[in-house]
Amino acid sequence: MDNRFLMGHILGICVATTAMTAPALAQDQSLDAINRRPREVRADRRSDTILLPLLAKVTPPPAVVIAEDGYQMLEPSMEGWAKAEEWVKAEPQVAAIAAIKEATKRFPGNEPGMAFGLTYGVTSESRSAVQINMHVELGNPATISAAKVNYLERLDWLVKAASVEATRLATSGEPGKALDLLLDLAYLGRQVADRELFREAKVGYGIMSFAIERMRDIGWLDFRGEQKLTPDGLAEFLRRLVDENGLWTERIRFPQGDRIGVQQLIDRAYGSSTEADPAKVGPLMARVSSAEQPLKIFNESARWSALASSMPSKPDAERALADAYGDWEQRWRLSWFDPRMRTTPRFKLINPSRQPMVGSMSDMFELFELRQIVRVEIVGSRTALGMLGYYYANRSVPPSIAALRPRFITAVDADPFNNERIDVGAVPPLYLLRPIVDTQGRPHNMTIVVENRDNFSVPLKDDVWVLYSVGSDNLPNLARVVQNTWKRVTSADYLIWPPVNSLYRQYLKDTDRIK
Repeated sequence: MDNRFLMGHILGICVATTAMTAPALAQDQSLDAINRRPREVRADRRSDTILLPLLAKVTPPPAVVIAEDGYQMLEPSMEGWAKAEEWVKAEPQVAAIAAIKEATKRFPGNEPGMAFGLTYGVTSESRSAVQINMHVELGNPATISAAKVNYLERLDWLVKAASVEATRLATSGEPGKALDLLLDLAYLGRQVADRELFREAKVGYGIMSFAIERMRDIGWLDFRGEQKLTPDGLAEFLRRLVDENGLWTERIRFPQGDRIGVQQLIDRAYGSSTEADPAKVGPLMARVSSAEQPLKIFNESARWSALASSMPSKPDAERALADAYGDWEQRWRLSWFDPRMRTTPRFKLINPSRQPMVGSMSDMFELFELRQIVRVEIVGSRTALGMLGYYYANRSVPPSIAALRPRFITAVDADPFNNERIDVGAVPPLYLLRPIVDTQGRPHNMTIVVENRDNFSVPLKDDVWVLYSVGSDNLPNLARVVQNTWKRVTSADYLIWPPVNSLYRQYLKDTDRIK
């Protein structure tokens, strides 16, 4: 088909969409609703105004930083490090990394903290972000479900740059600064996790878990290297890891943007009628389903128009939305071990052919799973770095996790995957295993299963200790097989120390995958 012909049809669809929704836009409350919380952020507490101008200047990471997860696997002795270091020491990356601290600074008491206050769409508050294409684009007319979150790619580049910089600091004698940088990065991830769209929240939780896991990796590099970290420095760092303002995940609320976006679709497709208008449904849903591939919009419009006649009444569509979202919101407040968390979410029961607008949402139960991983990462890193501090202070492995009190931890944290007797107030801790001492004089052989990577095994001797969570099957299995995932894996534990990434780096070196 001639491209001019196709683009003509696309333009026609867009014009039709604009025309059909113009009356509705005057009464469209969706944009006010999704922007309510961003607008509550004080101007002097907006981290986005600090970061976005610098993110716009960050340059793409070189191939060595991306390949084999080089941004966390490379170290100075390896080929490719010089290119990674050159990239991270270039001015755009240096400025953006330095800005993370300013964007995540904490305040005492009840002072409001920093927040990513970027509003959605083209607003007076987002004008500067729009000028550098670092905004959340909603199109014309502004359609939340078709949002393009333009800043996320550059944010990913910044995370990779911060990771390389953490390695550079740790291996040049400043591991304490590396930990501080990763802590700031974790707080930045927390801000993004508290945004309104699923895509943003998912990225935010990913940044949090990555940054916290890398803290242990930095600890391992120091433990196997020059041991520059000090007991006092680690004790102070652990006090800041979860301070009075809280990195803790329980403060992050369930995002509302996707619900607001679907309600906007329903309002536009049905208007004041109880039946969907095919002339509105086609162009509207075509925009949503082809947001990332605009050339598909013509075929998508015809397909959605054909489905309009079988769509439910407006009250039925709104009930389905309230039912699915209400179920997620109720579960968000439940314990991971609540029986309801094992039941099928209401969203899974929706027939997307019958309820196409509600069915177009992402499955937001993924956020529950990501949150659980962050929980175990926080508990694991607090405990692991506390054990490292104890080892540095006493030159011996602590006999138990309780021995870390009060210098390194104020209380023993419960393993987020262990439900043993929590119904009577028990606090089941992570498990500690000391090879040779606890394994009848034999090395501890451990198999590591890593998603999308090679599985490998390591023999551990008495020069290291093993710290692990019971993992997704909620049962201790002596860390013979470890697989760090929320997915239920029988007979596999969740490894905290030695860190999985540290062991995988050594595996890549031993097999000449990274030289």
